[in-house]
Parts: sequence; structure tokens; C-alpha cells
Amino acid sequence: MAKTLAGVAPAVITTAGFDPLLDEGAAYATRLINEGVQVTYVPMNTMLHGWFALLPSSAAARHEFATLLNAMRLLSSE
Repeated sequence: MAKTLAGVAPAVITTAGFDPLLDEGAAYATRLINEGVQVTYVPMNTMLHGWFALLPSSAAARHEFATLLNAMRLLSSE
């Protein structure tokens, strides 16, 4: 709802492929990028909404989580 997002902190944004908020998350990432914010967008196309809850029991979720952590590390080192 903000008129501008210019100047907000860099962000890592992720969405799940099977997520009711997929389109909104992608649109938010695009808006930030268009307003000059440093963004890393990490789509998790094979995951479902709430996939963080699967970390204890899913090797695929742990793999995707490692991908997300790496994106955050890269962003913080820039």
C-alpha cells in the first residue's frame, strides 16, 4: 500500500510453487526491483505453502532451505 518502497533494506524473497501467495510474492519482488531495491528472488517451484514445517522430515525441503540460506549469505556479502 506504500506509495514508494525506494530506500527499503535489501531483501530475499521466496515463494512456493504451490502457494496461494505465489503471484503476490513475485509481484512484490518485481515492485522492489523496479523501485531500485536490491532483491534476490528465490522461487521454490516444487514446494508448497508452509514448506518450512517440512524441514525435519523432508530432504527436499532441507535442500531448498540451504538454497535460500545461500541466497541470504550472498546478499549480505554484497
